[in-house]
Amino acid sequence: TKSCRGNDGVDPRVIAKKRAMSKCLQQLYRYKNNQLCWNVTSIGDSAVEQHALKELLKEHSRSTLCKTVKLAGEPTLEQLTSQLESLVPHLSRMVSYSKDFDWTSSSLFLGR
Repeated sequence: TKSCRGNDGVDPRVIAKKRAMSKCLQQLYRYKNNQLCWNVTSIGDSAVEQHALKELLKEHSRSTLCKTVKLAGEPTLEQLTSQLESLVPHLSRMVSYSKDFDWTSSSLFLGR
């Protein structure tokens, strides 16, 4: 992954992802009980998604679960299809898991 840090050391891609994620989560949890724990899972092929979600949830005062899955970087369409098909059986377990996690495609035996 190329480094895109500005002079201030902040990656503008992370800032952009945080903004998009924040907007989505605000809409998703808008009508939910404010005491509700935000149970958020990010699945992507870039570490940018992981960093953005972690930073975003650290900034919130509410209870959060931060779950990330890092797929293989820059996959072909066939590789991405294989990874996502391999991920499907794990989705229920991921959602119900009650702790933060950072998983990689290899830790889930994806792409085989």
